[in-house]
Amino acid sequence: LEEGIKQVVVGNRIGHISKTIQDIVEKEAGYSVVRSLVGHGVGRNLHEEPEVPGFLNRKIERTPLLKENMVIAVEVIYNMGGFEVVYKNYDNWTIATKDKSLSGLFERTVAVHENKEATGFQTIEYLVYFFFGALEILLAFRFVLRLTGANSYNAFVGLIYGITGIFILPFEGIFYPVAGQGAVRTAVFEPTTIVAIVVYSVLAFGLVKLVRIFSGERQQAE
Repeated sequence: LEEGIKQVVVGNRIGHISKTIQDIVEKEAGYSVVRSLVGHGVGRNLHEEPEVPGFLNRKIERTPLLKENMVIAVEVIYNMGGFEVVYKNYDNWTIATKDKSLSGLFERTVAVHENKEATGFQTIEYLVYFFFGALEILLAFRFVLRLTGANSYNAFVGLIYGITGIFILPFEGIFYPVAGQGAVRTAVFEPTTIVAIVVYSVLAFGLVKLVRIFSGERQQAE
């Protein structure tokens, strides 16, 4: 069932679902997919077109196309013996295998959407955003702590200063230190941190743009 559901993406066809289910049930497991009971579309009524069989009865390209926002019930109905089933008890409801073998049914209703699985390039983008986002938050903490004159001997404050210190080193010396009464002292307002935040934001944006350009070139080449 899970493998069949993986085929439920825009651009695939019902046949992709059917073939996946049949290959696993019959070729790999050695069971039989029931032919007379199938999955179906779901809409205003519980059972609608298209049918979603668990077996392939025509070429895949001749099966219905899966479109955005379609809703279908994917059903895996199979027997340990033959695929034939019969109605029992004359109630038009109870169904049993014709050869009295064991049977199983698994079903799930799913909506059809585009495949949103992250590619390798998208993963790189997420990592870039995560790293630089976390860095900018730490730099913002540093700026506020400096601005408010936080005690650098405090464990938390020392941790923030220690982590961010290496990232503001390239920008040290851009601004003159503030002098008071003939002695050099550290400015409470630390513009270096603001510069670092801006530069790393631009750097993150640029890296993501490069990744997207490169990924686009790769896709066109493929």
